[in-house]
Amino acid sequence: MDKQTLVFWFFRSLIALVLILIIHKMLHAKRILFWKKSSSEQQQTLIEKTTRTAFKACAPNMKCIYKMDLRVFYTGSSRDIHIICDRQSPVIKLDMGTGRIIIDYLAAVNQPTSAHTDTISEPAGVVSVDSSGEIIDTCVCPTDSSGNKANPDDPNDIKSYYPTTMRVATPSIPFQRLNHIEIHQDLREIDILVNGDILYSAMLEYVPFLYPGKATLLPKEAWRYMNLDKVSFTTDL
Repeated sequence: MDKQTLVFWFFRSLIALVLILIIHKMLHAKRILFWKKSSSEQQQTLIEKTTRTAFKACAPNMKCIYKMDLRVFYTGSSRDIHIICDRQSPVIKLDMGTGRIIIDYLAAVNQPTSAHTDTISEPAGVVSVDSSGEIIDTCVCPTDSSGNKANPDDPNDIKSYYPTTMRVATPSIPFQRLNHIEIHQDLREIDILVNGDILYSAMLEYVPFLYPGKATLLPKEAWRYMNLDKVSFTTDL
């Protein structure tokens, strides 16, 4: 074997060794994103203005988790209720007067429209009155729909296809601190956790429609009273 061939194989072996070391280091640091497919989408930045964000569509098994850090820094709003996250279904809201988290889901079920039915669904092992005596319930009622068009691809029109709203209302959360909120869904079962503890659980009356499109965070000037951080949506559980 001549000198030129030896040099060729030496450099080839050296390059191969360097590549092996780089790949090993990257795997150890978990920097190869395609090695393990992620099912979580997260907004890493602090959200202080109305923001549109694209989440994945929920998996067919309808298991998903919303997570966010919520800080309310001003409670003097003229609105009773502010929207935290509007994805058409669900819509996550905050009652500024009572501190309750409200979550609205749409369902393709016809309900009487002549009156607000306030039908109470069966909670999943949770009492209907909190420590202060406040009644906490999950209701089924007609969807407040405006407009006469019926285009399911138009977010402004989607309610015409889903005439029933199922509402989950939790006990109050404190405004004096940063709250880490998690909303776990498993088909019809909803669990709301605040700061690692289960705040409320409920069983929806019907299987909800879950909008696969974008979400709007802190719309309608909700950002004047609160901000969000570490917002994420996880599915494929």
